[in-house]
Amino acid sequence: MSSQLLIAARPYLQLCSVLTLTLPPNFHTLSEQRRRRLLSIFACYTLLILAIGGYVTYINILGVYFEIKLYKLEEFTNVLGVMHSIFYTILLAAIHLNMLLQYRRLGSLYVDIAQVERDIFKATQPYKDFTSVLSFRWRLALNSGLLMVFLVVTYSYILVPLLAKSFTLHEQILTVFILGLLQLKCVEYCVFVQLIQELILSLKRQLQQLQREMEDCGENDALLQALCSALRLNQLLLLRVWALVGELEAYFMLPMVLLFFSNGATIFYTVNWVYIQSPNPNDCCRYWRPCIILVLLVNLFVPCWLTQCCINSYNSFSNMLHSVEHGNSRMLIMRLREYALQLQHLKLLFTCGGLFDINLKFFAGLIATISTYVIILIQFKMQADIEAKQATNNAANSHVPFLPFR
Repeated sequence: MSSQLLIAARPYLQLCSVLTLTLPPNFHTLSEQRRRRLLSIFACYTLLILAIGGYVTYINILGVYFEIKLYKLEEFTNVLGVMHSIFYTILLAAIHLNMLLQYRRLGSLYVDIAQVERDIFKATQPYKDFTSVLSFRWRLALNSGLLMVFLVVTYSYILVPLLAKSFTLHEQILTVFILGLLQLKCVEYCVFVQLIQELILSLKRQLQQLQREMEDCGENDALLQALCSALRLNQLLLLRVWALVGELEAYFMLPMVLLFFSNGATIFYTVNWVYIQSPNPNDCCRYWRPCIILVLLVNLFVPCWLTQCCINSYNSFSNMLHSVEHGNSRMLIMRLREYALQLQHLKLLFTCGGLFDINLKFFAGLIATISTYVIILIQFKMQADIEAKQATNNAANSHVPFLPFR
């Protein structure tokens, strides 16, 4: 944690460790003996949270059975509700298992981020253009911090009215805690994405400074050679940042895949209840269900938006290289071509194990997919309602006595 950027992100990582979403930030700086002791304590704490998650799943299944009997609903809603409740424990167990099995990968990710930051600082020191840590703290608070506050406040406030009427106060508190905890995994992911983007922005500012010096160097061979060396260093550092994204993808693959799937299933399940309760004028949750859908969509949108901003910053390097005035220097031309070729072949992608890319295009596709399934669900339910009404009318007509015409 000697990195200034990691120190700025430490409060968010520390809060995530309290919620058992990640290991404590200082875990990787301890001695081997203290590390084993802390890992044992943290594993017991994680098992406690997992046990609470299992209990929340159990009471939610009972709540589903209670509401199925209360409203006399069909079997589809019963199965969908039970599967939705079981997925809470599956997602929580996947987060904990991934954290405990890949803690070495997380430690190497911290080390690599700190090392790349130090190397960038050395490379940009002659230009005095390294990012202010204070500005990074502000951007981190504006994006990840604001998302965290939004989830804690809105999710807990909106979720309570949607819980089963059979829940007691402590069951409501535990359910809100576990479901909110799962949503905060996106905040941890956003913090790391912003760390990557900050490194890219630092290299971009250095490249802008090099571009200005290349335009003013003229035919000075010694200066051109120094600028080519600095450009080569900038290229290698950007390559290391690109490799960091691969490590980030490997660490967050399983939790993010399940989280996106879980939020999509929750939206689908909530829409099902919106349709069920639409004829009920006394429904107290008429306006809360669309709100919880909006909160879940926001939690999916923010990481997609941040990764898209990071990708756009990376892609802007190509335009900057093409705008450099290289004159007749063959050495500089070859260096620019090599850099542009690297950017052309090494596209920056934030993916979940290759299953899907995390960007705004994927978010639009996710909205389209959810909308398609919702339309199919409503069509089947409307057809079932029409058939049920026809069967009721036929049964009623069959019991009407025949009166002959007089």
